[in-house]
Amino acid sequence: MSEQSAAASATQRVAPRGGPQPAGQPFLSIEGGLLSTGAGCIEWQMRDDEQWAIVGPNGSGKTALLRAIAGRRPLAGGRVVYHFAPQGGGAEQVALVEFGLERRLLGLDQPYYGSRWNSPGGSQVPLVSEFLSREAVLGLNPFRLAGPAGPNGEGAAFRARQEEVACLLGIEPLLGRSLVQLSSGERRKVILARAL
Repeated sequence: MSEQSAAASATQRVAPRGGPQPAGQPFLSIEGGLLSTGAGCIEWQMRDDEQWAIVGPNGSGKTALLRAIAGRRPLAGGRVVYHFAPQGGGAEQVALVEFGLERRLLGLDQPYYGSRWNSPGGSQVPLVSEFLSREAVLGLNPFRLAGPAGPNGEGAAFRARQEEVACLLGIEPLLGRSLVQLSSGERRKVILARAL
């Protein structure tokens, strides 16, 4: 087996089987899970009658793990096993919604990420998902996309201050990423940079 096909099979999801499991039975599990954040191998099982909290420092992979469980991001290795099945259709995403898994994974999405805003003037403004961290640090928001500028180069000075603050907080790698790609801890750092 080639390295490429081994990697492909290592990240496969196991199709849901059976139906809703009785209380106390496995609901989902992660087998040999590896995250691109470099976290160690994850072996984890959640039973239907359990509640879990995932905690750790910024950048440890909490959001990446939740997104992998929700089917929104592949694991770097290993697999997510869902111990339930959709009621006809067979698609994992249907199963995730039908059996309430997405409701149980708190903190993944904000309610306004899926549509365009209509401004009071009637023009549409970009999705929050199209809005970059760099723009947020500059003090912009989806309703005010024009940055500080001026005839005497105030815009250049403002951008220099943005880079200085980003360096101070260690968020330079985040500046080109969409806000929806950031974990809540990373978003807090961007908001702090904006305040500074």
